[in-house]
Amino acid sequence: MALSKIVRDSLNTGIDDNSDATAITIDSSETVLVGKTATNYQTVGVEAKANGSLWGTADGNNPLILVRKSSDGAVAQFYKDSTNVGSIGAVGTDVYLSSPSGNDAGVRLGNNIIRPCTTTGGSRDNAIDLGKSDTRFKDLYLGGNLYIGGTGSANGLSDYEEGTWTPTIGGSSGTGTVSYSTQLGTYTKIGRVVTFHGQITASSTVSGGSGTLQIAGLPFASSASPMNWYANANLSYFGGLNSYGTETDFVLLLGPTASSTFLRFHAFVNRGDISRSPTQAQILSGSSFYFGGSYETTL
Repeated sequence: MALSKIVRDSLNTGIDDNSDATAITIDSSETVLVGKTATNYQTVGVEAKANGSLWGTADGNNPLILVRKSSDGAVAQFYKDSTNVGSIGAVGTDVYLSSPSGNDAGVRLGNNIIRPCTTTGGSRDNAIDLGKSDTRFKDLYLGGNLYIGGTGSANGLSDYEEGTWTPTIGGSSGTGTVSYSTQLGTYTKIGRVVTFHGQITASSTVSGGSGTLQIAGLPFASSASPMNWYANANLSYFGGLNSYGTETDFVLLLGPTASSTFLRFHAFVNRGDISRSPTQAQILSGSSFYFGGSYETTL
């Protein structure tokens, strides 16, 4: 059945079935069609079906506008049978989506913030989990801090990074040039703390340069600390130095110093009474160093 147009004048209000312009169509399945004559969710118009479904299709416009006036609260509520399972509502100019299941959980959006909320959109602090032990999210991309265990600046983790770096050897007063058979370096940076490991083997002597032997090329400059040296580098093995090393030599790898990217060797004869550090001139083909440590850098 097709009803043509609705007539409204000063004397009557009703539907006139004598016009040639179709306004409403009711098909054989009792679907009410407005703005269309056949059921199709891609065709602009409204369909009210006998099974309770409503279809609204608009072209370049909003197919659904819901307005709650005066007070905050639910704008749309959702039920499974007779049980309320969720709602979409408004708190001021914010919108929220919530579920009353269990102790309730919701999310509220507004003013550049996505926050946990109650069923009615109120703040719910430190009570809602993101994911579950057997139902996890995959990746999390952040451009700022991650706060763990508190909300102060001391709880903010701003950076985590893993990578490689290329260690080099040379002198403190001039690096010179040298060939290598092995140059390996890895690092992990968590906040300001950099943990590094390295292995380096020379395949030639050092040409040019001078000064105390050092390893350079750390992935980040150390912070401008009042400490002259960070004494937490570890030399686990060294060998192959020219005319150096006795059973009484105590060899240390110090560094980096403040605002630098190098580690410097230092040694004591008889464990402290005389300083006798190796120099770059003692590097031979086959000189090897295995080392690691940690230091602080700036954020």
